[in-house]
This record gives sequence, structure tokens and C-alpha cells, in this order.
Amino acid sequence: MLKQKLGDHIICELTHCSFDILNDKDFLSKLLVDSAIKGNAGVLGHLEHKFTPQGVTVIVLLAESHLTIHTFPELNYAAIDIFSCGNTINTDLIFEEISKHVGGEMYVSRKNRGIHYTWSIYFNKLINKLKLL
Repeated sequence: MLKQKLGDHIICELTHCSFDILNDKDFLSKLLVDSAIKGNAGVLGHLEHKFTPQGVTVIVLLAESHLTIHTFPELNYAAIDIFSCGNTINTDLIFEEISKHVGGEMYVSRKNRGIHYTWSIYFNKLINKLKLL
């Protein structure tokens, strides 16, 4: 059980994508930055790397956390991940923009991130209540 929600973690997998698009570092870097801005995220900077013989990683540092893509062009596959703190980012719009330009089939999973209740928290609360008696 989530005690305090700190953010949203959305993981997206794109399959059946174009090899050429997934291997284009400059295109993907611009796409992620532009998509983040369209989704109302505060872009602080970005870093990208082109692997040999193929593949690209782009990391966009956001005021709210991060947006990343890791591509496997030889498998026509990309893994995208966004973590956002707060509720100002439109993550659906970000993924829509990326999908529109990269193509393929998109599979998305979402997880609330934060501090979870554990038995030790419950136990400590009980002990503290007993001390007051």
C-alpha cells in the first residue's frame, strides 16, 4: 500500500519500428526534447549516445525527473521510460508524440512511485500508540 505518492513511472515498449528511425540519434534527441516540451515538462538538458554498430540512448533531464529512450534497431524495438514528480506533465501527450513519429506498436505500463507502508511502519505506529497509554 502506498503511503505517500511521489511520482508516476511510465514504461513504454515500442515494437515493429523502423530500423532507420531507431538508429538516428539526432532525430530521436530532438523528438524527445520536443515531445517533453509539448507535454509541459521542464527540460533542463539532454544527453545522447550512438552505439556501434547500431542503437541509440537519449536521456532528457526534466525539472520533474527524466525521460529516456533506449533503442535496439536490429530488433525494431525501443524502450521508453518517464518518471515525473508532481502532476504538471502530460505524459499521455509525450508518448503520443513519440509514437506518432517513431511508429510501431506501443505497450504502456504505469506505476505510482513513492513510500510504501510496511509492517515495520505499522509496528512502530502501534508501539508509539502504546507508549501514550
